[in-house]
Amino acid sequence: MFLCIIDPSDSTEHEPGEVQQTATVNNNQMESTSYYQLTGIVSHIGGSFKNGHYISDTLEASGKWLCGNKGQVSLFDEAIVPKIRARSAYMLFYASRKRTSSPRTQDPDSITTSQTETPEARHNLQKPHSPTRCQTPRRALRLTNIGNSCFLNATMQCLLALPCFMREILDQEGIWETSPFSVLLRCLTEVHRTGGANRSSNAELMWRVKCALSEQDITYLGDIPQDAHELMVHFLCQLKEEGLALRKQGLSYSCPVSQLEFKISSVITCTTCGRELSNSEEYNHISLDLSPEGTLLDSLALNFKCQKVEFSCAFCQGHHALKKDQFHTLPRVLVLHLKRFGGPGGAEKLETPLFIPPNLSLSTLCGDTVPPLHSIVPEDFTNQDASTSEKACNSDSTEHEPGDVQQTATVNNNQMESTSYYKLTGIVSHIGESLNNGHYISEILGAGGQWLYCNDRDVSPSNEDTVLSNSNKNGYMLFYVYRANNHVISKGPLYAP
Repeated sequence: MFLCIIDPSDSTEHEPGEVQQTATVNNNQMESTSYYQLTGIVSHIGGSFKNGHYISDTLEASGKWLCGNKGQVSLFDEAIVPKIRARSAYMLFYASRKRTSSPRTQDPDSITTSQTETPEARHNLQKPHSPTRCQTPRRALRLTNIGNSCFLNATMQCLLALPCFMREILDQEGIWETSPFSVLLRCLTEVHRTGGANRSSNAELMWRVKCALSEQDITYLGDIPQDAHELMVHFLCQLKEEGLALRKQGLSYSCPVSQLEFKISSVITCTTCGRELSNSEEYNHISLDLSPEGTLLDSLALNFKCQKVEFSCAFCQGHHALKKDQFHTLPRVLVLHLKRFGGPGGAEKLETPLFIPPNLSLSTLCGDTVPPLHSIVPEDFTNQDASTSEKACNSDSTEHEPGDVQQTATVNNNQMESTSYYKLTGIVSHIGESLNNGHYISEILGAGGQWLYCNDRDVSPSNEDTVLSNSNKNGYMLFYVYRANNHVISKGPLYAP
């Protein structure tokens, strides 16, 4: 057994599998007789010697790596471990091996069909022989915790349970599957299809997801806990960029993030002359302060409350204005982020109780008219005139004379109140004292109306009352799906409502 200790003062970066030769043994002779194989790694995760923890990886006889982290054990492929420990490895253990013919690694051409995927098997994995692959019932995924990855598991659980979100990905697989830029799209599709049935293969797949995310943020390769909200923002941004890369290739592609997008219009009224300036911006979620009244509706009202702001009027040189926000278009999926962390450093958990309704109406936040859905033809739910609705969807920044009314639809709020609403279908909750000391879980609404409690790989049935009670102090991200006339607005039947 050969023990190698990494000197932290050495700034040269090596992968744990590298052995620097210093002996004078003839390389050809050593190559033909013996070598050292990496069999164990002790890694330090943290910012300093006193602030962090140690994890270990050991090589099993089967060739799989066994990772031990705070009582949790996961299996990984041999090729992955040296890469993910490149920055955190502290002690390396190499065992002497005698080579009879060749090292452990094999010529790819000599690997039998049972040891590797055939092209046909790989093709079958990407395109299952099922004409109704987009009609798979909504189900909870059993996602392996690969080391402080609960933030990833809980967020993915809620996103991949959204029917319209996954439909956009699966229906366009023929467009993105051959693109080298669609790394995250491929990972999400495989996670959704496999469902995490096999623990070891799911662990490897989750590492692939983290590697895909690390292309833009290297911190996702480590084992340090991350914020679920920041992850979701990163997720959506990366999917948008992959979609942009596809469109730059001349492909007709609709990004799944569009299902979460909407526009908020702001009307700024000069308090001196009364002139108005309006503009609209696109969002994919809303971050809300916890209201003193203790309800989600009050938190939304607080966010859309009319505010007095500093403003330089080009007409009367006034310095103040009133700013009023309202929905310009509506999302098919409304994602709400509750600001549950504050205090010094912004990491302290705020367990202020907040009542979360199972059904949510936005009629009071839409002004005098009903805006169209952001990513759907408005006639599908309001019978509006198409040309009128198209104008309402366009982003603008326009000045209006006092008293001007911008007409975007002909349906009043009472009609919207009685025919449409948002249904709660997913919650990401944080259990713990602070951002750096806690655990994320998720709860999703199944296709048959059954709530499911998801804690990494553990999935168990729940009910609405329990879900709403648990999220009262711990709910962190909420996922609401738009419904009209008692059904989910959609392009086609992916899931039962």
